Amino acid sequence: MILAIILVGIMAAFKAIADRIANHMNTPSIFKEGSFWLKQGSFLPFTKYKFDGWHVSNSMIIFSSIGLAFASLPLTMWWMYFVLGIEFILVFNTLYNKILKRIK
Repeated sequence: MILAIILVGIMAAFKAIADRIANHMNTPSIFKEGSFWLKQGSFLPFTKYKFDGWHVSNSMIIFSSIGLAFASLPLTMWWMYFVLGIEFILVFNTLYNKILKRIK
């Protein structure tokens, strides 16, 4: 139960960060211009995953929400947490970058 409370808190924190970056870039915040959080990130090698504040924050939200399903499982099952997180990222990126992209 404690783990679930912690994970929901992590989700809320990263959601606040992602929304602040997306919706209030031009207003004063703790994020400095040109920092990791506000710059256009570079792509991770061999992927189209942008490594910047907004994308990392959303990835942490996803991983935390998947972790909620494992909060009451024994530690021997936690390897599935990583497998499902990687599966989510692969399916999302395949759909977003390949299948759902409109070809001109």
